[in-house]
Amino acid sequence: MKSFKGVVKKLDLDGGVWVLESAGTSYQLTGGTGDLYQDGKTVKVLGEIRKDMMGIGMTGPILEVKKVEK
Repeated sequence: MKSFKGVVKKLDLDGGVWVLESAGTSYQLTGGTGDLYQDGKTVKVLGEIRKDMMGIGMTGPILEVKKVEK
């Protein structure tokens, strides 16, 4: 697993898409718990880039969140 630090944002695409903006890249989020999904929240997450998945928002690579660090 890799760690990613950035800001969680909700985009108004297709009813709402959650992304993590980190180091100039937007990752579409999947997984994690409800407390992760807060617009503007700065977080550090552990997860994996899923190359075998596609998102409807097409906002960037899919980041499957395994753990949110505090």
